[in-house]
Amino acid sequence: MIILAIDPGKSKCGVAILSEDHCIYRKVYKSTSLKDKIKNLADTYNFNLVVVGNGTYSKYFINLLEKDYEVKTIDESNSTLEGRKLYFYYNPPVGLKKFILKGLLSSSVDIDDYVAEVIGKRYIDKNHTT
Repeated sequence: MIILAIDPGKSKCGVAILSEDHCIYRKVYKSTSLKDKIKNLADTYNFNLVVVGNGTYSKYFINLLEKDYEVKTIDESNSTLEGRKLYFYYNPPVGLKKFILKGLLSSSVDIDDYVAEVIGKRYIDKNHTT
């Protein structure tokens, strides 16, 4: 199964494409261009499902996408914190920053795509059957 996960937002959205065992693609897009970007991603990655975090602006994106894709929602409570942890896992601090407590670090880039990955992993973990 390949899914597209979205962390919805007013001005930007995090997008991640995941298989059951890893993240294939991750990027932040402007919310206004998301539908066109998703169509391009669908042509490239042939995902089976769109999973949207149930937070801010989720209803707008569900309504926008459910005509063309199967859309599910998932709880995104604390996903921003988990996304930040994931960002620093993939991009560990260097220099003096590695001595700062990880909870006090902030990223210099948008992490909405990492949050989307967290949302996608939650869906996969919740719905994975062996």
